[in-house]
Amino acid sequence: MTKKNFVIGIDFGTTEIRVGIWENNHVEVIEIYFNRSMPSYVSFCENVRLFGKEAFDKARIKPENTIYGVKRFIGRSFEEIQNKLNYLTFNVTEENGKPYFKINYKNEEMLLTPDEIYVMLISKIKSIVEDYLNKTITDAVISVPANFNDSQRRATLDAGKLAGLNVLRIINEPTAAAINYVLNNNTKNQKILIADLGGGTFDVSIIDIQNGSSFKVMATGGDTHLGGEDLTNNLVGYLIEEIKREYQIDISTNRKSLLKLRNACEKAKCNLTSFKDTIINVEDLFQEEPFDFSKKITRSEFKELNASLFDRIKEILDRVVKDSGLKTSDVDELVIVGGSTRIPIIQEIISSYFNGKPINKTVNLDEAVVNGATIQAAILSGNALDSLQNFTLSEIIPYSLSVKTKNGYKSTIIKRNSTIPTVIFLSCYVNYLENIFYISIRVYENENKLLDKYIYHFDKFYKDKVTIIINIDENGILNFSSVKEIPSNCINLNFRGILWDEEKTSILPKLENFNNDDKNEKERMELMNNLEKLVNIKIDLLGNNRKMEEYFSSYIKYLIGICNSIKEFIKDNQKEGKDKYEEKKEELENELFIINYIINKDYNNTKVKDIIKSFKDMGI
Repeated sequence: MTKKNFVIGIDFGTTEIRVGIWENNHVEVIEIYFNRSMPSYVSFCENVRLFGKEAFDKARIKPENTIYGVKRFIGRSFEEIQNKLNYLTFNVTEENGKPYFKINYKNEEMLLTPDEIYVMLISKIKSIVEDYLNKTITDAVISVPANFNDSQRRATLDAGKLAGLNVLRIINEPTAAAINYVLNNNTKNQKILIADLGGGTFDVSIIDIQNGSSFKVMATGGDTHLGGEDLTNNLVGYLIEEIKREYQIDISTNRKSLLKLRNACEKAKCNLTSFKDTIINVEDLFQEEPFDFSKKITRSEFKELNASLFDRIKEILDRVVKDSGLKTSDVDELVIVGGSTRIPIIQEIISSYFNGKPINKTVNLDEAVVNGATIQAAILSGNALDSLQNFTLSEIIPYSLSVKTKNGYKSTIIKRNSTIPTVIFLSCYVNYLENIFYISIRVYENENKLLDKYIYHFDKFYKDKVTIIINIDENGILNFSSVKEIPSNCINLNFRGILWDEEKTSILPKLENFNNDDKNEKERMELMNNLEKLVNIKIDLLGNNRKMEEYFSSYIKYLIGICNSIKEFIKDNQKEGKDKYEEKKEELENELFIINYIINKDYNNTKVKDIIKSFKDMGI
C-alpha cells in the first residue's frame, strides 16, 4: 500500500465536529480554537461567515442567520424533515421538494442548501488542520450514522469532494467506535454491542471481533430522528406550554426567546446527568414583555417527558439483538459512545435490557468515533503501523432494497443486514415507446419508501432481457449500470433531495465568493487591529520620552495627539474598509518616522534639523 501524507478522520456530529490525524503512530485529535471539538454552527454576518463557537455565540444576536444541526437535513427531502422544524431558530423553506435555509447576507435574502452548509463546515475543518500542520490535506475518512441511507451517504461523500477532499471511506460511527475500543483494550475475540447516542442520531450495532483485527457487523439499527436534541426539544416544548399557562405568552415564534430557552434546557439536560434535579433560569426571556423565568426540573420529570424516546431506544435494542441471532447473554461487552449516553436513564435502559450487565466505559464517549475514523484513514493511506494493516471490516446495509420495473415486476434485491459491498444482476425487458427504447426502474427502501427512479435509454430494441448491474459499494452507496456489451445512457430522476450534478457545479463559485468575503474581512480586521496596536505602541513610546528639550517635548505632545485622533477614528469606524485603515497607517508612519532619531538624540540628522526648524517656525 502506497504511503501518503497526512490524512484526517472526521466525526461530523449533529452538534459538534471533531477531527483527528495519525501522527507518531497514534491518533491526535486536533484542537480547534483551544477546544477538542467545534460546534456544528455557521453564522452569516453582514459580509462574513463565522464558524463554531463564534457562530454559536452570534446566534444570540442573529438566531435567524445562524444554521446548526445540518446533519439532520443532509440528503433528505423537505417532506422528510417536517418533524425537525419545531423550535428551530432559523428559516427552512422548500424549493423543488428540497429543504433550503433562508438567510440574509450582504443585505440580500439568500437560499442555501444543507449540502452547501455541510461543505462549508468540512472546508473549515480542512483549513484549520492545514493551518495546524502547515501542510495541504487531500484525503479523509468521514463517519456517518450506521442508519444513514443511500442518499445521506451520497450527500456526505459529495460534500467531502466539494470541500476538496478525496474521501477514502465513509465509515459507520459504531464501527469506528469499535476500532477504537479494540485498540484501547487489546481485544481479541468478543461480540460487542456499540450503542451510540449523539446529538441527533441513535445507532446500535453488534460486532463480532475476531483475532483483534476482523470486524464483522452482525446487525445494526437506529433512528436518525432520535438524539440528544430531541430530548432537549421535548423539554423546550413542555416549558413553552408552562410559560403560556403562567404568563399567557407564546414564545414559540420569538427566535431570541426560543434560543434562550433552548440553551437553558440544553444546560439543564447536562446537569441532570449528575444531579437529581436542576433549576432552569432565564433572564429577560421575552423582550417585548421582559420577565425572568425560573423552573425546577427533576430527573424523573425529564424521564417522563421523554418516555416515548426511551421506549424507542428499547425497541431498537430489541430489533438489533433479534436480527443478530444472538441471545442477550451472548454479548460480551456493552460499549457506549456519544455525549448523550452520559444521561443515566440511557445507561439504565441498555444495562437493564441485558439483565443488568455493566456498561463498559473504557472508551472516550466524545472521541471514540473520531479516533476510529482516523485509525481507518491511517490504514487506508498506508500510514498505520504494520500490525494494523490486516484490519478487515465487514459492514452491512441497515435497510432492505427492492426494485420495481415498468412491467410491474417488484423484487427485494437486498435484505436488511446484508453484507456489503455486493453486486446484484437484474434482468429486465426493454420497453418501446415512439422510437424510444428504455427500461424504467424504481428503487425502494424498506419496501415502500421510494428512493430513486432510473431510466435507461438504449440505441436500439433488444428482444431478450437486458442485464442491469446494481452495485452497493463499501460506503453503502448504490450504483447502477448496464453490461458493457449493451451501451446505455442512465438518467437518475432523483427523488431523494440530493444535489443534481449542475447544482454541485454551481456550489463551487458560490463558496469561492464566500471564501473571498471571509478573506477580505480577515484582512480588514487584521489591518484595523494592527493599526490599533501600532498606535498604542507609539503612544507608550512617546509617553516615555517627555523629559526632553522643550521643543522636542512639545513635538511629542503633538504626535501623541495625532495617535489619539487615529485611535478615536478606529473606535468610531469599526466597519471601515481596508483602504481607509491603510491610509491612516500611512498617515501615522509619515508623522512618526522621525521619532527614532529624536529618541536616540541624533540631532545632526538632516531630517531632525528640518523638523526642529519647522516646529520652531510654527511656534510649537
